[in-house]
Amino acid sequence: MNKLTHEQEQAIMTYLGQIYRKASTILKLYDENGSCRRGDAAYDNQYELVEIIDGVLKACSPSSQLIIENEYLKNHEPKWFISYYAESTYYRYRSAAVNEFLNLYMSL
Repeated sequence: MNKLTHEQEQAIMTYLGQIYRKASTILKLYDENGSCRRGDAAYDNQYELVEIIDGVLKACSPSSQLIIENEYLKNHEPKWFISYYAESTYYRYRSAAVNEFLNLYMSL
């Protein structure tokens, strides 16, 4: 994979977070309505997307999992990381976490 710029990495992670949250919401609605059917293309597509991203996340280090989940995959509070890291440390770890996640994702 060619080296991506910081802006490109952030755009990809933001997009993956948006589609992950959307797919998770759709799956939750299917489950709540009792219309959860494997074999239904609409359900299967959302399920597969969530499974792929969850699988990549699980392959990441614990620190990267924390950062990716809270920064991109969940609706997070601003400055959520303050109780875990100093701000400069967080940005350094975030960069490493994004690189780790994207490398694993692109190797699928």
